[in-house]
Amino acid sequence: MNKEEFGGVIVYLNSAYDEQPDKAKMSVYFDLLGIYDLDKAMKAVKAWVTSSPFYPKVSDIINLIRESDGVSLDLVMKELHSVISLGAGQSFSSKSLNPVTAIILKELGGKANIGSMSEDKLKKEVNMKFKYVANEVINGGGQISTGTQTGLSFQTLREVGKQ
Repeated sequence: MNKEEFGGVIVYLNSAYDEQPDKAKMSVYFDLLGIYDLDKAMKAVKAWVTSSPFYPKVSDIINLIRESDGVSLDLVMKELHSVISLGAGQSFSSKSLNPVTAIILKELGGKANIGSMSEDKLKKEVNMKFKYVANEVINGGGQISTGTQTGLSFQTLREVGKQ
């Protein structure tokens, strides 16, 4: 979304709460929300306005965008735990997983590797990758400037995108 479109989102938000955040705060909002499609951002802002009497933090809006696309940290952890719970020799299809889960599973070394991690280490590793992977999947993947910024490769994003 460009700055003009973002301005429309903020005007709507500010009108709903009769608030005028400062330029520094709006700069942060644009930096973090500007990567999303206008329709997704506006839908999330409208959902927030109808459900909360308080001005949102930028993370509140981002979480609503992710949830509207069926992407949440809880879902990823739940799916990873279901993969871990499969017995030796039992298989699963990565096509049955959320694309975010599939990418994170691959990046963490697969079923055997995550199965050997402690719960704390697994949560930490997933949490570190989740935001970047979720944003890439929501925005259509393959848009990481260096291809390795998050440890993801363009190949991984393309493979999951085909599923």
